[in-house]
Amino acid sequence: MIRDAEVSPRAVATDPSTNGRTPRGRFARGNPGGPGNPYARRVAWLRAALIDAVTNEDMRDVARVLVARAKDGDIGAIRELLDRTVGKPQPLMETEASEPIMSLTDAQIAAVAQSIARPPARAMHLTSRLPGSSPDG
Repeated sequence: MIRDAEVSPRAVATDPSTNGRTPRGRFARGNPGGPGNPYARRVAWLRAALIDAVTNEDMRDVARVLVARAKDGDIGAIRELLDRTVGKPQPLMETEASEPIMSLTDAQIAAVAQSIARPPARAMHLTSRLPGSSPDG
């Protein structure tokens, strides 16, 4: 069996016949990695152009429209608004379908209770700004 130590890593990384890999198929030290994303530079330029074109007031106007649509019952707008402000829901804890809730350990129950009882800090900040909310949550 050929070992990585038998061949100089520098020689492997620069030898075109090895494709920058060791005899075991791993990337050799000094391997530049690859060509990367050929569109990354273009996407970065487009993002910069969009950021330059959109003002703070434009974003406020868009947010107002999103909030208005959510208030009108648009499920997509509601989901987007909640995802962007409160955050996406955490995945549910996986248990086997045949496993009853009573077989959960105390640690599992405590983890679920803690995740329900303590919403993310961002949610607390946002809800504290709602009319009629108390500073204690």
